[in-house]
Amino acid sequence: MKSRKNSQYPKMLDKYKNEYIIRPQDQARQKAIKILWFFRKNIRYLVFAILAVIIITAMINYKDNIFGIRKFPELKKSKTAMFEWQYKGLKYSIVEIFYKSIYDYYHSSPDKDCFAQADSDELSCYKKILIEAEEDNTIAKIALSLKEIALKNKFNNDELLELAMAFIQSIPYDQGKAEIITSLPEFYYENDYDTKSNIAKASPRFSYEVLYDNQGICTDKSILAISLADEY
Repeated sequence: MKSRKNSQYPKMLDKYKNEYIIRPQDQARQKAIKILWFFRKNIRYLVFAILAVIIITAMINYKDNIFGIRKFPELKKSKTAMFEWQYKGLKYSIVEIFYKSIYDYYHSSPDKDCFAQADSDELSCYKKILIEAEEDNTIAKIALSLKEIALKNKFNNDELLELAMAFIQSIPYDQGKAEIITSLPEFYYENDYDTKSNIAKASPRFSYEVLYDNQGICTDKSILAISLADEY
């Protein structure tokens, strides 16, 4: 019997043994081991990279909360509104275009939370609500439309203000909000989320919200009046 050394079969190189003799499942297992070893060896760098991506994404998507800076939205979902009112026995009207994206921008403003804070200064809260975004010229355009009506009818400055007040008073009263305000309890528990939700609904609104919804209570209309008067 011939010895293994004198075998007529040539010796197979190791690289061919690995490639052709090892079973496919063994090859897959070795690849998996190599991948696991790579992750184990570089786990710190991978964790750092993942955290960096999360932080950067958060900074991009939630920079309003992180830096306190809110980006003015793009003009989306427009709607045209016509306001009609009377002054000195004559009818007047103006048309303005509003955008749902801007409405949502004001509606979700964190400045409104100021009124729900027990230790907040009410005057400071109102000052925040009176500040319009620099990119928003809605109030300025309405003030210009009212001024054009006044010039056309040769109204003086006092009559211009009266015309603006008549315009504001023509905006329907928000009865639903008024009912929410009267239903608010004097005291409530910290976990009373229904009351907190109603407090948010009862908070004063930005002028854009009042104009967009075409309704408001006396406080909301007063804020709109101050905003318009500030344009003259």
